[in-house]
Amino acid sequence: MFGWAFSNVRLAAMNSKTNATVSKPHDVTLATVGRRAIALTIDTGLVVGYAIMLTGLTGYLSGYTPFGVAGAFVRRPSVFLIVIASWFLYFFLSEWLAGQTLGKLCCGIHVQTRAGERPGFWAAAWRNLFRVVDAFPFVWPYLVGTIVAYNSKHVSRVGDMVARTEVVVKHSAFTLEPAPRDTANAGS
Repeated sequence: MFGWAFSNVRLAAMNSKTNATVSKPHDVTLATVGRRAIALTIDTGLVVGYAIMLTGLTGYLSGYTPFGVAGAFVRRPSVFLIVIASWFLYFFLSEWLAGQTLGKLCCGIHVQTRAGERPGFWAAAWRNLFRVVDAFPFVWPYLVGTIVAYNSKHVSRVGDMVARTEVVVKHSAFTLEPAPRDTANAGS
């Protein structure tokens, strides 16, 4: 029953939300829920890969081979805390220092304040501390964040609302266009 409801919410969020331009002192195109989800998936893959390497190394150094990855969380709760801290630091530092994570970079989006600036220390901190709320329930990750973002004016999850940030499509100074076809020599 709940799986069906979640899949409908997820599909609606990815299909119905179009890029919306908001009239502000600076016109921006807000990132869709679907684009944000793809960026989060890329970032999660990077953090999980790091966590697997970290716990595998910790397990190996502790003598728990070949099940060091699974056993490290059970036998050493400190590894779990290190992984959670790594998760927070990855998002926090990336968004504070660069305005985007690697996943957001791949998806062509970035985080900014509602004034159009890169988020400061506290905005990035609050935004990422509230990932715990957005990620609830952990059985269906980011269900709360998806529903809130889909129904908000600025496509904002709870962390964005608290930090007064938004995720926007990054418009570059140049565009890539295909080279024009040479129609004069097409028949030769």
